[in-house]
Amino acid sequence: MLGFRSKGVDTDVIIDLLEKWASIPHEILPVTSEIAIDALNLYRMYGGPRKLHYFDTFHVAKS
Repeated sequence: MLGFRSKGVDTDVIIDLLEKWASIPHEILPVTSEIAIDALNLYRMYGGPRKLHYFDTFHVAKS
């Protein structure tokens, strides 16, 4: 939310977005410092355009 607010996005727009995200069936992934470091290292090695996506590295790092 802070990222959106720092860009001047209206609070009502942020709430609407969060409500839409919450309505999509999904599993929340807990992110520890270790998982974040692993994910960023994976992205550094295998990520980029037409390669491993940044967000997918967190799924890989958690498993």
